[in-house]
Amino acid sequence: MLFAVSVSESAAQTEEWGDSYRTYTINVNTKDSVSVELSYTIRFFNKKTVGKYETTSIDSFLMLLTQDIQKQPLDNSDLLFYFHGMFGGQPANYNYTLLDFKERYLDKENSSMCRVIGYRWPAQNAAYIRNKEVAYQIADTLSDNFNHLVSAIREEDNKVNVIANSLGAELFKEMLKYELQRDTNQLQLNQVIISAPDLVDTAIESDEIMSMAVDLCHRITVYYSQKDFTLTISKNLNKENRLGLNGPSSNTEGNDKICYVEVTDISDEKNLAWKMTGHSYVRASDIISRDMLSAMMGEEANQISNREEQEKERNIFRLKPE
Repeated sequence: MLFAVSVSESAAQTEEWGDSYRTYTINVNTKDSVSVELSYTIRFFNKKTVGKYETTSIDSFLMLLTQDIQKQPLDNSDLLFYFHGMFGGQPANYNYTLLDFKERYLDKENSSMCRVIGYRWPAQNAAYIRNKEVAYQIADTLSDNFNHLVSAIREEDNKVNVIANSLGAELFKEMLKYELQRDTNQLQLNQVIISAPDLVDTAIESDEIMSMAVDLCHRITVYYSQKDFTLTISKNLNKENRLGLNGPSSNTEGNDKICYVEVTDISDEKNLAWKMTGHSYVRASDIISRDMLSAMMGEEANQISNREEQEKERNIFRLKPE
C-alpha cells in the first residue's frame, strides 16, 4: 500500500528517494493585483512510497531536476512542460493529469521525454473573465521563470517540448509576448502543442504574438474540434470565434512551422464527461495523444498516420478515426 511522506531539503539533496519517478511543479500564487509568488513541488513515486519535496528556491528545484535528468538514458532525457486550463490546477485533476501524461507521452517506446514539468496557476475561479485577468497578471513573472528553467535545461543539451491546453494557451501566448521583448533571447523550444486553445481564431495571424514567436520553436501544432462544447460556451462569452473550436481564421496565412489538426471526428474518450464536452482530449483520447506524441517526436506533419490533408497551403489536416 502506498503512503504519503514529506521529505526534508537535506534528504532530497542527498538523494534518499531511491529509484523513483518524479513530477515537477511550479506553483503560482497571487496575493494581490501586482504580487506573484512562486514555489516548487517535486512529487516522487516508487513501489512503496508516494511523497513530495517542497521549496521556494528555484536553485534547489533546478539542482534536483538536472540531477534527475542526468540519470536518464541520453535518448530519453527530454522534457515536457505543461500549462493547464481553467480548473486544471485543482489538486486531484492536476496531479492525475501529470500521471496521464507520463502514460501517454513519456512511457511510449517512441518517446524521448523523461519528465513532466507543470505550471500550476490560479485559474480556479468560477468567473471566467477573472481567470483570463490572472493569466495577464502573472505572465511577466512566469516568462522570466520559464526562460530561466529552459535556459538551464538546454545547457545540458536536453530538448524542451510544451503542451498548452485550453486557457493555458492564453497564458502561454502572453508569456511569449514578454519573451519577444528581451534584448537577448535564449529561449529555444522544440515542439509546442497548443491543445483545444481558448484563443481567438485570429491568434496566429502574421501580426499576432503566436506567429511572431514561431522562431522560438521548432514547430507549433494546434489541435481543434468543432464539437468542443466548452469552447462553444467560451465563444458565446467572448463573442468571438475560438481557435480551438473554429480553427484558424480565413485570414491566417500558411507557415511551414505551424500545423493545424482538426480532431472533430475522433470520439474515443472512455470517460463520459470528457466525451460529452469534447475538450479534454489531450489526456483522454488514445488516437489524439498518439498524434500529439508523433508531433512532439518531430515526425513530418504530412507523414503522421491517420491524418488527411485539408489545406496544403496552410498545413491544415483532419485526424481520422481508426
